[in-house]
Amino acid sequence: MRMVVLLLVFAVFGSAATVRLGYWQVVAASELAARAERGMVRPAPPAPPRAEIRDRDGRVLAQSATLDKLEVFPILVPADRRDEVVETLAEIMGLRSGADRRAYAEKLGSGKEWARLERQITPAQSIDIRLAKDEGLLPGITLNPQRVRIYPRPGGQDDASLASQLLGFVDASGNGMSGIERLYDDRLTGTEGSTDMATLAGATVVTGTELPPLRLTIDAKLQRQLEAELFSAHLTTRAKSVSAIVIDPYTGAILASASVPGSRSALRSSAISLCTPARSSSSERLRFVTLSSSASE
Repeated sequence: MRMVVLLLVFAVFGSAATVRLGYWQVVAASELAARAERGMVRPAPPAPPRAEIRDRDGRVLAQSATLDKLEVFPILVPADRRDEVVETLAEIMGLRSGADRRAYAEKLGSGKEWARLERQITPAQSIDIRLAKDEGLLPGITLNPQRVRIYPRPGGQDDASLASQLLGFVDASGNGMSGIERLYDDRLTGTEGSTDMATLAGATVVTGTELPPLRLTIDAKLQRQLEAELFSAHLTTRAKSVSAIVIDPYTGAILASASVPGSRSALRSSAISLCTPARSSSSERLRFVTLSSSASE
């Protein structure tokens, strides 16, 4: 009799469990799946590259790129191969001085878990290091890609990129800190949504979230010519500063704007002196407004 009672109890509990499982799998399946999905922690999607900044004719003034950091895990570098690794790195990186080689050797022999050798290296150096790693010549050496902002066009004065004062710059995290980079940071990073954003006077309005280039009214060729002319005037007159703005007299669009001394946001060597009057691509007459301070002496 006891066995019969036990069998009935097991049958009741088994039937109840079967019904409950069936309810979860069939009736409440969609609700439970949705609840579980809401509770999942999803990694944030990677941010799209910062949009390019271009001039009125589509020439690139600022763009994002990926360059590598050169790093090392010293604990993974065998002690008997440190000199070999240093020599291989010195050849690839073009290290000439003994101080640079000793600095590398100290980091490789530090015994730390991680150390940075170079904050940024060129694409050619990255390729050479990858090839050396494939051949087993660089144990413990690693490349860490990072997104950087590049201002590729040389300006009209020493050690300055084109329109550096207008464009501004970004910080190490890619946030706009000054100039156009800061003023249109939301537009350039794609965080503004679909709000229309106009650029300088007369520029094309850009919409959408696909990070299309931000086009300015600046003419890159005219901007460099203006910077070079102001730099030459600054050297000749020894003025504390020289500034100028070139405006299209028909639309009011700003075609060029510069001041000397200017921002040195990129290392360039492009000091030239142009004496011919600047004209737009359609040979329209332009007005120059030039402001110069008195000589420093």
